[in-house]
Amino acid sequence: MMFFSQAHAQAKTLSEAQCLSEGSTGIPTLRCIETIVQNLLSFTTYIVFGVFFLLLIRAAFYYLMAGGDDSKVAAAKSTIKYALFGVLVFAASYTILMVVQLLFLGDPADPAVPSLFRLKLN
Repeated sequence: MMFFSQAHAQAKTLSEAQCLSEGSTGIPTLRCIETIVQNLLSFTTYIVFGVFFLLLIRAAFYYLMAGGDDSKVAAAKSTIKYALFGVLVFAASYTILMVVQLLFLGDPADPAVPSLFRLKLN
C-alpha cells in the first residue's frame, strides 16, 4: 500500500484536479479542499525539511566553534535534539493525515483500494 499519492513536485492546480463547477463560472467546489490541503502539505514539507537542514548546519557550526566549552557543546547538542524532535512530530502528523485520507477518501491513485468510509464529494 502506498501512502504517497503524488510526487511533491507534481502539485495540482484547481483546474487539473477537476474540482471546478460545471459551466463557464469555474467556481471551486468542495472537491477542491482535498487538492488545496495536499498542495499546502507539500509546501509545508519543503519548509520543515529546509528549516531542519539549516538547524543542523547551525548546530554543527556551534559544535565546531565550541572550542571545548561544555556549555556551547551542550547548546549545539540541544539544537540537534530539538531539530530531530520537530521533524519526528512533523512526520507523525503527516502519517496521521495520510491514514485519515486513506480511511475516508481511499487511495486517490487507485480507486479500487477499499476504505472503511467512502466519502464522496461531488
